[in-house]
Amino acid sequence: MKSRVKLLIVDDEKASRDVLVGLLANEERAITTARNGLEAKELLDRDSFDMILTDLNMPGMDGMELLRDVQRKENPPLVIMITGYASLENTLKAIEEGAYDYITKPFKLAEMEVLVRNACEKILLTREKEALAQKIRENREEIKDLTKRVTTLTNRIRQVKEREETLFLGNFDLKLPLARKALPVVYAQGERKQSYRERVITQLKKMLESGEMSEDEARKYWARFNRTGSPQDPS
Repeated sequence: MKSRVKLLIVDDEKASRDVLVGLLANEERAITTARNGLEAKELLDRDSFDMILTDLNMPGMDGMELLRDVQRKENPPLVIMITGYASLENTLKAIEEGAYDYITKPFKLAEMEVLVRNACEKILLTREKEALAQKIRENREEIKDLTKRVTTLTNRIRQVKEREETLFLGNFDLKLPLARKALPVVYAQGERKQSYRERVITQLKKMLESGEMSEDEARKYWARFNRTGSPQDPS
């Protein structure tokens, strides 16, 4: 469901408030009204709004005071000032102090609708941007966790592999006449970085070359070793 924009209309003239509500109300906007700046301030202290459409000149707390109060909030809403030509200088000052935009009286209803529609679009785009930024932050944290888990698993796999290697070589040494001859050479050569298969191949070649093992014996042994992956006596 599409999120709605919360709009607060502040004007001391009821007729003006009613016209603006009739013009701006639609299913994408939740509209609340206030009769003056003080009433608007009370509403803002209890609830949050995305946009304030306020008359500049009002008794009690005027639009400028309301703007300054709103600007002190952590996430201030957009403020659009409504003013007459006579107070245009104050309106420009309001823009300098953080107002989103202004519109002068008398205004065309179409102009007001365009102004508010543009502000709503900005609000919705900002929400979407913040939601995506939050998702990116969450994904980064998730990636960090996954990377940490992968590193931990990699270390554990290496430790298991080292234990397997030790066990393998121990069995190799105990069970096979070939291994009893081969292992001292393998260790002496400091070839711990070689794989088991590479070490066996290396040693078989040496034993074939020296005549310690016949080709038939080597072929049988290699076939068994290659098929089972474990050291067994080829006989």
